[in-house]
Amino acid sequence: MFQDLINVGLNSSLIKPVSLNQLSELPDNSVVVIDWSVIRNSVVAGDPGSYVELNLTSPIINDLVNLIRNSDSDIIAVYANATDEDTVEYVLAYSWARAINNTLSLNLGGGSSVQDYLVAYPVIPVNTHEPILIAMYWVSPKKLIMGPLYPSQFMTFIKNIVDNMVINDSTDPVDPCFAMASNNAVFIWAAPMFVGVSSLGVQAYNDGNGTFFWDSCLTVSNRILKASPVGPWYLTVNVFNYEGYFELSTMYNNGGFDGYQIGVIDYYYGYEMYMRNITNALIGDMGSIAPSTLSTSATSVHVSWSPSVSIMPQLAMTISNITWLFHVDKAGDNIAFPNSFADESAAVYLPGFNESQQYLAEFMVDFENNAVTKDLPCLYAVTQTVWARITWEVYIIPRSSELVNVYGNVSLLTPATLPFHSYYVSGVSSLIVPIYCPLW
Repeated sequence: MFQDLINVGLNSSLIKPVSLNQLSELPDNSVVVIDWSVIRNSVVAGDPGSYVELNLTSPIINDLVNLIRNSDSDIIAVYANATDEDTVEYVLAYSWARAINNTLSLNLGGGSSVQDYLVAYPVIPVNTHEPILIAMYWVSPKKLIMGPLYPSQFMTFIKNIVDNMVINDSTDPVDPCFAMASNNAVFIWAAPMFVGVSSLGVQAYNDGNGTFFWDSCLTVSNRILKASPVGPWYLTVNVFNYEGYFELSTMYNNGGFDGYQIGVIDYYYGYEMYMRNITNALIGDMGSIAPSTLSTSATSVHVSWSPSVSIMPQLAMTISNITWLFHVDKAGDNIAFPNSFADESAAVYLPGFNESQQYLAEFMVDFENNAVTKDLPCLYAVTQTVWARITWEVYIIPRSSELVNVYGNVSLLTPATLPFHSYYVSGVSSLIVPIYCPLW
């Protein structure tokens, strides 16, 4: 691990090994990198294969809690395999929730208050053939930047965090996550957003034709509400997303153009996980605010819902795939084509809520860009599709919990999908389409 950090530009004289019980004694503005292979056996209580059981009373978690609690300016990263992403993110996010006391207010009969920890994070597609650093950075009071990074990007991540590249920029006209970062709600933002050279979004895939970007963030209320005197209990959530494609001169000069983009907030995926007993809470749209297209470069936008499941009439929740189809159909020399979409009336439904029970709700956000990268009239056209699937996980964990199961949900790249490279997408495909012209 140390050699990998040196190889990506860290000064070897600044790398100082410390023991785990010294973490809380580190000075502010430290960058802490922990090798997962060193702490795994102290945190993982069991690993039957289909899930990983974590020991929430582990001294390692207590050390992380103290480290985070004593400073809101440290960058913490865990060096691990891509297959450990979900597990490591849970450990970091749970430690953060305990450190800042990120609890839920729940008013039960008699006015008593019960508090459980609120934990949320994104699971982001990464390449299985590269080690990753799962990084977190806490921005007071309740903002958490979380997600995987490739070691080659770590120095850029540190620099952009230190320079407040995007945290304080609430003026971006397209990406809604910039504006949401300035509110005081629990706010979770994908860490790869901070490894780029601009505020266009997570630079998920690039080649000689252009760059595909996406961004996703979540705000979650700390208050559990009740739809009526007899229930049900729910937690409000806002989902904000952005995607874009930056066309390079090569593609433009080859007659290429950006055709269309697709964005999906996939609550139905969470319903499927619920029906399979992997999760025990549901997330969907309550309909008080219609899912919105916040900003677009498209010539037209179509929004659809399918499939759709309605549950709990008292809550008026619809669980569906909400799909945005952005018809861009534009070309530009070194021009970006961005679009953003959101659901500001989502909720986590907690069936038969019991304050001593753990809850998990999941949903996916899908991004897709479809471009014509070369267009030779009467010969052929080359099309390219790039897509990314991000899973959001929302947990409620009682203070008394000692164990938790993490199911390791991660969209991993495979050699058949992409070559060995630092991408944040689920797949790329290209197709050569013959173009036939009439003979006169």
